[in-house]
Amino acid sequence: MSYKTLYNWFNRWESEGMIGLYNKPGRGAKSLFNSSQKAQIKEWAKQLEFRLSTN
Repeated sequence: MSYKTLYNWFNRWESEGMIGLYNKPGRGAKSLFNSSQKAQIKEWAKQLEFRLSTN
């Protein structure tokens, strides 16, 4: 862990308490798929799971 990370955590703890240590929205990689695409992928996965379990 870098000094900068620890420094940032400590400052967030000082200013916001425990809530300040939670990840903020918008962190991490953005989704590659929109909600309708995610629903389609889930449906495909269910169909594949059913096909695999019947063999």
